[in-house]
Amino acid sequence: MHENKPYHPIFFIVWIAPAQKVEDFLYDSCKVLENGVYISGIEITGYEGPATNTEFVIPNEINGKKVYSIADIAFVSCEEAVGKLILPNTLRKIGSLAFTNCKGLSGPLNIPMNVTEIGSFAFDDCTGFSGELILPEGLEKIEEYAFAYCSGFSGQLKIPNTVTEIGSGAFTDCKGFTGELILQKGLRKIEDSAFYGCSGFTGQLKIPNTVTKIDSNAFYDCKGFSGELILSKGLSKIEEEVFKGCTGLGGHLVIPKGVTSIKKWAFYCCNGIQVIQCKATTPPSICYNSFDTKFKFEAKVFVPKTSLERYKKDRVWRLFSLEGQK
Repeated sequence: MHENKPYHPIFFIVWIAPAQKVEDFLYDSCKVLENGVYISGIEITGYEGPATNTEFVIPNEINGKKVYSIADIAFVSCEEAVGKLILPNTLRKIGSLAFTNCKGLSGPLNIPMNVTEIGSFAFDDCTGFSGELILPEGLEKIEEYAFAYCSGFSGQLKIPNTVTEIGSGAFTDCKGFTGELILQKGLRKIEDSAFYGCSGFTGQLKIPNTVTKIDSNAFYDCKGFSGELILSKGLSKIEEEVFKGCTGLGGHLVIPKGVTSIKKWAFYCCNGIQVIQCKATTPPSICYNSFDTKFKFEAKVFVPKTSLERYKKDRVWRLFSLEGQK
């Protein structure tokens, strides 16, 4: 016989973090221009409330005034900001270093539709984000290191057609993206290391014809791209290491007519490219290591037929398997 033992109920205590209150936020007054008139609003400058649990919600209004701005360093290294970040629909500006090192933020990030400015280092090193990053139409520039080291973002990344510049290191080491990188007409400049180490992007890489400058290391080690590289017709230079390590790019590479120089390591280790067509009538200046050694011995390079002899006399281009083409 089994001896009956007394029953002791077990209780679990579940702690639920309290929701933020408006009075937990520090703020100041600000003014924004709307339809030619300055209107008063609120700029959030900090947070002094308890740690959150599932969501960190920034209010739309304080004392009857709309929240238009998040100040520089407002939440930098804020350990109390935990869970999904909910930004106010009224927001126009996110300041520099606003959420830097907020590692407790998680889930996807949706930047509200009225935001036109995201400051430098705004979300730098926010490694807890996961899911898509949604950027709004109307955004004008993505400043330097704005989303650097946010390695948890996934899915595609679509840059709005209103963005004219992507700053230095803006998406450095955002290796979690798993879809296409969509760059749109309107973009003019991609600064150095903008997508450095974004190794998860897939599909082709198409640089719109509005882009006139891509700085060094912009796409360094973006090895996940698996289609063709389509360069902007507006480019005049291809800078150092700009596509170095993009081992998945393949197919046919067209070097636009206006390109005058290809710097060292520009296409190094882009071994998937099979055919190069250089449309420049004057051979662009080129370094011995602009392309991988493979290109000099295996890849076919087509150049304008009227310029074939000029390419054959060039100290580097003559090492390629050259063929004239109308």
